[in-house]
Amino acid sequence: MDDLPFDQNEFDIIWSEGAIDIIGFEKGLSLWKQFCKNGGCIVVSDLTLFDSPAPESLVNFWKPYGVTVYTEEEKSRQISNAGLQLLNMFRLEEKGWLEHFYEPMQKVIEKLRKEQGDIQECAAVLDALEQEAVIYRKYGKLYGYTFFVMQKP
Repeated sequence: MDDLPFDQNEFDIIWSEGAIDIIGFEKGLSLWKQFCKNGGCIVVSDLTLFDSPAPESLVNFWKPYGVTVYTEEEKSRQISNAGLQLLNMFRLEEKGWLEHFYEPMQKVIEKLRKEQGDIQECAAVLDALEQEAVIYRKYGKLYGYTFFVMQKP
């Protein structure tokens, strides 16, 4: 994600849902901006803290994955630091996460536990996914995914 084979100013829009955290929000914006035409847009969704400070157990859950959860205000500053203009931002609804992600995921986890649960690596991944759902149910009012709509001047 930080060594993309595109020309500068190639795209009118760059869209990334829940993936920019692989290289980091601010770094990703700074790198991807070069591929966006002047006046073009970059739209990303990313894990975001809605209220600060974050509970220690929430921070500690994401830490092993290399994810630092920033507030919308902090990400707005990062957008500005990357030389982009924030046009809009909106949060994905908690209901959507529960009904369309975590609940269906739990059914898949249960099925995989029956089929692959004796494989240690598989069990560890399933445990982590279940723990993520527990954390979200506990703290879903404090964090989630925010879409950021930005424009390259």
